[in-house]
This record gives sequence, structure tokens and C-alpha cells, in this order.
Amino acid sequence: MKNKKNTDEPIKYYNNLRTDVLELLPNKLSKILEAGCGEGFTGEEAKKRTGAEITGIELFNDAAEKARTRLDKVIVGNLELIELDFPNEYFDCIIYADVLEHLKNPENVLIKHREKLNDNGYIIASIPNIQYIRPVLSILFDKLEYAEAGILDRTHLRFFTLHTIKKCSQILVLK
Repeated sequence: MKNKKNTDEPIKYYNNLRTDVLELLPNKLSKILEAGCGEGFTGEEAKKRTGAEITGIELFNDAAEKARTRLDKVIVGNLELIELDFPNEYFDCIIYADVLEHLKNPENVLIKHREKLNDNGYIIASIPNIQYIRPVLSILFDKLEYAEAGILDRTHLRFFTLHTIKKCSQILVLK
């Protein structure tokens, strides 16, 4: 993702601590995969809370380098192209915090990753809802404008409603 100045430096929201996501973590986890880990603040806190081994995947090298100081392992690259070199059923939790909407084909990523999740594993995802009143009103009043962050982030390739994310999540049930 390029910032406003059109450089490859990631936008500053890559250093957010996602306390809303952390509140959803079960207490007993041993191995967590955080897709789109940014600079690793959320994974670092997840490690403190659970004692789990944390593996992050991050597209931007600068953010990944910072994440390496916080997480056990960081893989740099495009989430849609990376083949995870872990045994099947290795992870007991996979986190997608505002990641799926940035992917060309989130269903394919979920299919690839579900084999890496153990049978009692958890998926924790945060997905912007396009049915939220502000984007709906902006469409109704012909004022739809993309932004640097948020629901109408200019790098979003997908928009989800409750119905469409439930449909997408059915992939995980079919394991």
C-alpha cells in the first residue's frame, strides 16, 4: 500500500494495537498466525496474553522488519502468493484483522490457510461493513470518496456485508 506521498512506505496505521481483536482471543493458545501483522504490536500483545508462538505475515518490508523485533517469526510477502511452510493443523488461531478486504481473492487465502488450522482452531477476523451508515449515505448522496484508511480505504479491493462475509466464511466449515 502506498501512502499519500505515493511512496512504498506503509501508512501509519500499520503500527496500531488492535485491542478489539485481542479481546476475542481464547486464553489457551500455543501457535498464532497473524495475516497482515503490520509492525507486530497486536501479535506482541497476543504473545504476552497467551504465551503463544506468533508468526506474522506482512507485505511491506519496513513494517515486517519492525515486527521481527516483536514476533517469533515474520514472513514478508503477498499473502495471496505465499505458501506457508508449516505442517497442516499447525496453528490454533489465525487472525485476519482488516486484511481480507485488501485481497483479490480472499476465498483462496482462506482455503489455503484452513489446512494449517487445527480442528479446534479459531479464526478471528475484522472486516469493514460497507452497510455502515456513513458509506451508505455517501452513496445515496453521490458523495462517495475513498480515503487513506477506514471503510472506504482506497486499497480495499472487496467490500463485504454481513451476508457476503458469512458466505465467504462457509469455506472454513467445509474443511
